[in-house]
Amino acid sequence: MFLFCLLVFTSGFSQKQIALTFDDLPMASPRISLQHTININQKLLSTLKKEHVPAIGFVNESMVEMNDETAERVDILRLWVNQGFELGNHTYSHVDYNTIPFNAFVEEFKKGELYTKKVLQEKNKKIKYFRPAFLSTGSTLEKKQKLENFLQDNGYIMALSTIESSDFTFNLVYLQAKFGQDSSKMKKVVKDYLDFTEKRLVYFESVTEEVVGTAIPQILLVHVNDINADNLDKLLQLLKAHHYEFISLGEALEDPVYRQKDTYINKRGISWLHRWNVKNRKALMKQEPGIPAEIKAQNQVARRNQFFFLLKSRILGYHYTAFHITLFIFAALLLTGIIYLLAVRRKRKNYQYQ
Repeated sequence: MFLFCLLVFTSGFSQKQIALTFDDLPMASPRISLQHTININQKLLSTLKKEHVPAIGFVNESMVEMNDETAERVDILRLWVNQGFELGNHTYSHVDYNTIPFNAFVEEFKKGELYTKKVLQEKNKKIKYFRPAFLSTGSTLEKKQKLENFLQDNGYIMALSTIESSDFTFNLVYLQAKFGQDSSKMKKVVKDYLDFTEKRLVYFESVTEEVVGTAIPQILLVHVNDINADNLDKLLQLLKAHHYEFISLGEALEDPVYRQKDTYINKRGISWLHRWNVKNRKALMKQEPGIPAEIKAQNQVARRNQFFFLLKSRILGYHYTAFHITLFIFAALLLTGIIYLLAVRRKRKNYQYQ
């Protein structure tokens, strides 16, 4: 990775700008436990505050509204807002707009803003931004226009991204190493992740130059997960080494480039930069750096094994209530009773044969 071999001098370089946006708040999959989710958010926000970096979290409220954990998960949203960060709507359950009827999407949208609105209103703030799951904005002209009109009527601003690092693929591999206490593997995955992010960064900068013709404020899409929370300082250092200063999403969207018409219609969600490129979109997209084959293979292994390597943390970190404890005691007593009755029955049979 050539990043850490650079001698960074601020003079003589034009300052570039980037906005950090975090998807799937309160936490991206896999779901582990309430306490783990709280810890990851606290760690993420602590680094952002320490480095004075503005950010926004896009919320999936299905991961907030969770039985007896709802109050604590709303407090996670409150933690973001109380520390000066923004929140946006990312639908209720991360459903792909292109796969459901418009009326079903409206229900997903409305259901996905309830707790977020409430928390923002406590600080006299309003929810402004919407990011569709998978960046899907319509597979037909009619569907696209309906979404755009709906957002306008409801006072929302579309917030896609220009750069995305596929951190979720690396994260599951990182989690397996983390819960397996394999520190050397963790370091290797983090290095691979940062190397890949740097390649994507350089690639999208070149796409920007070709499509727009000048530097623009970039919008980076990452997720609330372990690999980012544990290594956000390294990610920020990477961006600083490429001469980026950090701005809010709102500041980025003030650039006139984000007011141009998005004519892209397709099932696949893509970067704003690819959407604006009507000349040679397919050719440039083919040049986009792909996830390393080794990480893809490790991700598939981790997917098959995640139930087992996350089990202990899920059990220990579960939010147990009096109801759960009573249920466990009842189940234990019932199991004990069944074992006792089977033992008595076997003893009687043995007595009869004597």
